[in-house]
Amino acid sequence: MPRLPRTAAVLLLALPLGCEDKPAVSDPVNAPPAEAAAPATRSVAEAPRKALSLAVLPFTVQAPESWKVATHDAPGRPIVMLEGPLDGDEVRVTLAVREDVSAQLLKQLIETAKREKTSDPLVEINATDTGDVRSIHRRRVATTGATSQPVESATETVDWRISLFVSRGVRYQQYEMNFLGLTPAAYARNRQLLEAVIASLAYDARNAPL
Repeated sequence: MPRLPRTAAVLLLALPLGCEDKPAVSDPVNAPPAEAAAPATRSVAEAPRKALSLAVLPFTVQAPESWKVATHDAPGRPIVMLEGPLDGDEVRVTLAVREDVSAQLLKQLIETAKREKTSDPLVEINATDTGDVRSIHRRRVATTGATSQPVESATETVDWRISLFVSRGVRYQQYEMNFLGLTPAAYARNRQLLEAVIASLAYDARNAPL
């Protein structure tokens, strides 16, 4: 059998085999679309804030955009509430007008609140005076004795009430904000937000009664 020249053998070895698979080429036109990443869930505390008028109270707060003031039918008289979502819960705060008080009675109310703080270590009292507006912030959060952390209870609620007094000459018009159904656990999760909203309370003379 005649031998092939050495150069011909080299050429045969260099030729591609007919049965060799071709490398896959991606088709950018017909490729399936990539799945869009799910948007990150933003907590209520991180949501934008808005100035919200408290309707029957001549005050405003800086509250999350999803919060509102709503009126609910109830026997006797409608109930006005500041309400909205929290992280893992919701907030409901009644807004009410109370009887006006004298300067002397207001002084007694502040002294009584301070005595309660002395007798009950779980009670927090903060009395403020900005001239025309005075306030008494009262808050009681049930905690465990060992860790002082808010208790995990479906029946225990935070007793949180803000009494606001607007000077009307020799007397003070009284307004009240009262948290309803706020559990210690929900309070602990949303404490920073709730305290920021209450701290933003601002008197709005335009909505004050004549």
